Amino acid sequence: MIRKWLISVGVCLIAQPVLASPLTFSDFVVFGTTSVTMGTNIGNPVGGPVGSGGTVQVGTNGDIGDGDDAIVLTGGGAFTGSTGLGIVGDIIFSGNVNIGNSSSVTGSVHSGGAVTVGTNASISENIVANGNIGIGNGSSVGGNVQSGGNVTVGTNVAI
Repeated sequence: MIRKWLISVGVCLIAQPVLASPLTFSDFVVFGTTSVTMGTNIGNPVGGPVGSGGTVQVGTNGDIGDGDDAIVLTGGGAFTGSTGLGIVGDIIFSGNVNIGNSSSVTGSVHSGGAVTVGTNASISENIVANGNIGIGNGSSVGGNVQSGGNVTVGTNVAI
């Protein structure tokens, strides 16, 4: 019995790095050591995620992610997204995350700070934050909402 258990643990330990390899610097299409600022009407950065050791800002009507990467936006600071973003993948930041009005995130949002979701926005999976979470009127969240602080939900919100 112990031998079977040790074999299964060994297989899990060997297989785990293959299934969940961390991002390396060369995986990024755009990476800024201190910040990344992207203008309006940007297209898909095909081939990898966008990240920064600090903040990331994306202008109005930006489309990021092509569906090939689980994490498409990541950073050590804050994320600020303007109105009408289309994001395919997870957003993971150490600081606050702000999703603009009428934006769409096909994935989860994870924040070491607070998360603010604008009006008529949609998040297909979970929102997880150490700080407060605010979800604007008419927005939808397809998964769970987990906050280390307060959760404020507007009117006509679907969770």
